[in-house]
Amino acid sequence: MHKNKAYHIATPSLASPLSQSVVDGCMLIGIAELAQRLHRAEATIRTQVTREPEKLPPRFLIPSSSQVVWMLSTVIEWMVKQQSSAFPTPATEPLKSSIKPSAKRRGAPTGLEKLAARNLGMSVSAYRAAQTSEGAQ
Repeated sequence: MHKNKAYHIATPSLASPLSQSVVDGCMLIGIAELAQRLHRAEATIRTQVTREPEKLPPRFLIPSSSQVVWMLSTVIEWMVKQQSSAFPTPATEPLKSSIKPSAKRRGAPTGLEKLAARNLGMSVSAYRAAQTSEGAQ
C-alpha cells in the first residue's frame, strides 16, 4: 500500500483505485497498474525497478518518499516508443540476418544446417565453411 494517502483518488482504471495518485495535476500509477499495462507480473516489475530499470519507463520520484510511481503520460509515451522501435518500417531499415557468420561456427549443427547440407550433397562442416566464405564477401 502507498504510504502517503493524501494523493489517492478513486477513479475507474485497469487496477484498483489505490494504485493511482495525482500530484500537481499529473496522473501517477503504481506497480500494480504498470504491471497490468505492460502485461507483466507485479513481482517482475518490483525486480526490474532495482535490477533492470532500463527495461521500464522512467520513474517519477516524489521528494521524501520511497514510493515507486510513474507518470501515466510518460508510461504511454515510453510504450509508443518501444512499439515503434520493435517494428521498424521496411523503407528505413533493411532486413538483417539473425545468424552472423563467425570465423568458425561451434557447437552441434542445427536442423536447418543439416537439411541444407544434405540437399547440397555435402557435409555440415563443408556447408559451414561455404557459408562463412560467402558471408566474408
